[in-house]
Amino acid sequence: MNNFKLFIILAFITLFSCTKDKQIYKRSTENKRKEEIRQLNTSDSLATDLLKIIDESGVDECYPFFVEKSNTIYFQRKLRDGFWTIAKKKLDKDTVIVQIYDDNSNCTNPVVDNDGRYIAYLSDRYGITDKDGFKYRDVILYDSDLKISKVLSDRISDNYSVKINGAKIYFISNTKDKLKLAYDKNEKLTLFCYNLETKSLEEIVLNYSFFDYYPSGNFVCFIDNEFKLKYGTVDDIKTFDIDGYCGDPIVSGDKIFISHRNENIMDFYYLDINTGTKTKMEYFGGFGGYFPVKDRLFFHKKSGNDFGIYSNLIK
Repeated sequence: MNNFKLFIILAFITLFSCTKDKQIYKRSTENKRKEEIRQLNTSDSLATDLLKIIDESGVDECYPFFVEKSNTIYFQRKLRDGFWTIAKKKLDKDTVIVQIYDDNSNCTNPVVDNDGRYIAYLSDRYGITDKDGFKYRDVILYDSDLKISKVLSDRISDNYSVKINGAKIYFISNTKDKLKLAYDKNEKLTLFCYNLETKSLEEIVLNYSFFDYYPSGNFVCFIDNEFKLKYGTVDDIKTFDIDGYCGDPIVSGDKIFISHRNENIMDFYYLDINTGTKTKMEYFGGFGGYFPVKDRLFFHKKSGNDFGIYSNLIK
């Protein structure tokens, strides 16, 4: 009997010890994660290590497109043999990935307003199919509070380059020209703006050619039909002096981030709006789908079978 009591006491001590060790390990892991996130959101951070934010092994792609003040990262992801969907995840918690929206089609080029309520994206779900089998892409506005969707674009045109600036959603459409299966620099493109407050859609008339458009306050940057980056105010447009082809412009603070290709070599730069100087960013293999926040860059990285969203200091 005494031996049995001793066995019970020893088993309890062992169980308590193991539980305590697990709790210490868990607290240590959580504290380490919190410190990484603290460094991640501190503009004067001394952290220089590459941080893996989201592990997406087993997923084809995962591109970040927004990081809000509440430390939530929004990204588009594609499960293998599936459609592009839209998801989010808290950065400062070991939480699961939450799928925001999936309309059984490809949800591409998503943007989200600063409150995280409205998401606009391109979808071919409802698009009309032409004689060559190409589906026109509609611009869809999804209200994550009311869980309802609305088509913003003309149903008989192809649309792309969705951007958001405050309460206004911009997108480019070929509604005044026939669909081009290949790039045509003479294609007639139209810029539209949907106002989230007035629920109205209007055409924006510009006096220059454009292929991609990114507004930020009273400042604009765009890619022209020669794939050159133009930037400035509407009345004072400058040209980014670099050979090759520019694309994917993003304005963040006093910087413009762009992808750049010259003779099949892909680079990434940021341009200081005030000084006009350009800086080549450190390139990580598999770099793609990026989004800048403060002094850090969030991006998709693919290395072998390793998929994920990473973050590193902008240097």
